[in-house]
Amino acid sequence: MKIRWNPLSFRHSLRIKFSLTTAAIFLVIFGLASFVLIRQNINFQKQSLLERANTFSNLGTKPIGDSYNSYFQAGFLRFREQLVDTLALNDDITRLQIISVEGDILFDTINLDRQGEDIVNKIEDFKILQAVSSNRPTQLTGKNGDIGEIIVPYSDDFGARPFSIRYFISYQSIYKNIDQTILTIIFLTFLVFVMTMATMVFLVDRAILRPLGKVVSAAKGISQGDLKRKIELNTGDELTDLASSLNQMTQSLQSSIESLKQLDELKDEFVLLASHNLRTPLTVIKSYLSNLQKNQSLDEEAKNEAEKILEGARELDTLTESLINLVSLEKEKQTLSKSRTDLSELIFEVVKELEVKARSREVKIVFKQPASKIPKAFIDKRRIKQALVSLVDNAVKFSPNGKRVIINLDKKDGEILLSISDGGIGISEKERSEVFQKFHRATDILTYNYEGIGLGLYLTKLIIETHQGKIWFESAPQKGTTFYVTLPIESV
Repeated sequence: MKIRWNPLSFRHSLRIKFSLTTAAIFLVIFGLASFVLIRQNINFQKQSLLERANTFSNLGTKPIGDSYNSYFQAGFLRFREQLVDTLALNDDITRLQIISVEGDILFDTINLDRQGEDIVNKIEDFKILQAVSSNRPTQLTGKNGDIGEIIVPYSDDFGARPFSIRYFISYQSIYKNIDQTILTIIFLTFLVFVMTMATMVFLVDRAILRPLGKVVSAAKGISQGDLKRKIELNTGDELTDLASSLNQMTQSLQSSIESLKQLDELKDEFVLLASHNLRTPLTVIKSYLSNLQKNQSLDEEAKNEAEKILEGARELDTLTESLINLVSLEKEKQTLSKSRTDLSELIFEVVKELEVKARSREVKIVFKQPASKIPKAFIDKRRIKQALVSLVDNAVKFSPNGKRVIINLDKKDGEILLSISDGGIGISEKERSEVFQKFHRATDILTYNYEGIGLGLYLTKLIIETHQGKIWFESAPQKGTTFYVTLPIESV
């Protein structure tokens, strides 16, 4: 059997929902944890770098200043060599300036290779001038909030402070480490995520979703009428209790259905028995009443009373026949006696039988004959006539005085199509689903004051469907209702 993939079932699958939810929670938690760890790592590295820079500046200022005093003018190459060796001890110090207390830049490492050139710049920044004039080391903060400079005063052997040394701190090494750390965390996150998801999905699928799938599958089978299915679960948790409850419910439901079937069979037997037993006395009553009406010794009043009694007996006979037909059609105990029948002639018969009743209600029945010849239908004439009488009779009953009942017959899409329209008030929305139900009577029966027990349309539907046909209706408020019937064109 070919299984069709349903995108909605996939989208609403509990496995998918669980996986996505778990993934989202995992990513949020791991992302926050990673952010905190990276932040702490950055702060720790910056603190360590700053401590190294402070140590270097405090220890390196004296030898750098002495070298400047001894060799800058007389032996620049020696000064340059010592300075390069000193700066190599700390890669985080990328630049160095020697600034006089007046703010003149006596030396800058960016001019390290420009020997002999007279390059003097003046510091204008008040904070830097204040730090240069200070007697103790000063840390200056950059625009990003990090300490980017350390200015340490130099004292010679005689205690004089002719200049200060300005150290520029670089955090480039930290940022490189951060990039590597982030890449490592991303890789580990992906690896741990995949492993965790696979493990959790496997465990949850095995412990929860598979047993739950068995329960769902069994519930679907029960909803489709398979009450013999039993759920076998031994998980030892709430799912086992659920399966046990569902099994008990199924057994109880099956027992109730069996009881209802027995009651239904008893009801049908009673209806058949009562209806058949009523047939004989009703036949006798109608026979005696007919003979009584022929008695010439009766006066007119007695004959009228006898006619009313006979009419009641006929209605009771019709009801009896309806009940017998109901049981026979529902149980398929009575086979159809099919023959090739001209539906136009059959409709004429129905119209003729109901004309008197229609005239009494001032309703006109109009049969619009088809433009082209309609093939004869292979049907049980008596049954189809019963259905047509019910439909036309209903149309007459629900048509106000002066209205018309229109009957159309046509051939469409290889089937015979019959429509019966009335000019009544229509069928309300709340009643449309109940029209073809057993014993349903319209809520407007007091308005139209008609008799019946609500079996006509139900029996009509059974008859049409027994002939592999279809019946439906269209209705609009205050505009009437049209019933449609299709019958297949079959060969003998």
